[in-house]
Amino acid sequence: IMTLTGTTGTGMFASLTAGFEAFSAAIMANPIGLLIAAIVALVAAIGYAIYAIATEEEAIKSVDQAQADLAEAHNKTVDVMNSYVGAADSVAEAAEALKKAEEEAAAKKADEEAAKKKAEEEAAAKKKAEEEAAKKKAEEEEAARRAATKTQYRSREAIYGDWSEWSFDEYISDNLSEVEQKTVYRHQDYELTGYSTSYGNWSGWQDGVITADSTRDVDTQRVESRRYYYHWCIDEPDYPYSSDAVNFDDRCAYHELSDTSHLKQVGDHYENLRDDGSHIWCSNRCYKYYLGIDYKTQYRYRSINKNPVYEWSGWSDWGDEAIEGTDNRRVETGTMYRKRSRDLNNWSDWSEWSDTPIEASDSVQVETREVPQ
Repeated sequence: IMTLTGTTGTGMFASLTAGFEAFSAAIMANPIGLLIAAIVALVAAIGYAIYAIATEEEAIKSVDQAQADLAEAHNKTVDVMNSYVGAADSVAEAAEALKKAEEEAAAKKADEEAAKKKAEEEAAAKKKAEEEAAKKKAEEEEAARRAATKTQYRSREAIYGDWSEWSFDEYISDNLSEVEQKTVYRHQDYELTGYSTSYGNWSGWQDGVITADSTRDVDTQRVESRRYYYHWCIDEPDYPYSSDAVNFDDRCAYHELSDTSHLKQVGDHYENLRDDGSHIWCSNRCYKYYLGIDYKTQYRYRSINKNPVYEWSGWSDWGDEAIEGTDNRRVETGTMYRKRSRDLNNWSDWSEWSDTPIEASDSVQVETREVPQ
């Protein structure tokens, strides 16, 4: 069996081996029941092996069939691909034929357009030549006529009423009125209108005299310059031991006290006293002194700054003269109008005939005539 099944007999061999082992074990044990059981087991193993062999043969047949189907499908695929290759070659041939047909059609269309353009150019050239010839003939005829005659002109003008006043109201000209317009100007200037005053900082106080002027403001103050103690005194029989704050006699002497450390105020005067309370006399044996104060004037100053003040003036009247604007001058422009109405029933007399051409308009009528040269 193993030879018939080849590699697929492995399972069967295992089953037979198991059966033989069971059979051998039963013989060695000797009990009859065990021997019968072993035989049954051996038969079952042989049956299983036969079933496995049959199953593997079916599987081998299925594999062979699948391989045959696969080979057939491969052959059909090759046939289809060959068909596709043939179709592709046909499509390429058709595309090449279509391309050639399109190129031939395009070449034919280009030839037709070139022929059409050439025909149009020839027709245009012929027409232009005919027009130029006709124009030249007409000019020659006109020149011949002019050589024999000449054109004269005369005119007459419409009669208008008086002009209205100039106004900013816009008027529209028509065949019943004549309108004039002009540009007008006005301006305002940035002008000096005065000065504002500002002051600098005050200087320090000083004793020297400072004079005020238009650019300098001066302030003064009266301050103490010196304090001293003095008296006027006399040692005469008429005024024994007399002293006062004022010179009360031509014979009085003036004394200033240099050492004031012993002075003591008593009422309205000061007395020169020793520590023990006794008086310290002057040469005239006087001891009363008076407080004297000298004053001086001090000065300080500050600068006066005059700052110009500029303002825009009012607008000037409107005028015809052109004005240029600057940084210090604003300019406005406006348009003014005036009109006059025409009398439809009245025209001026005709002018004399003239060789000078005159152009007609709504307000000018022109007549012409041909006369011999």
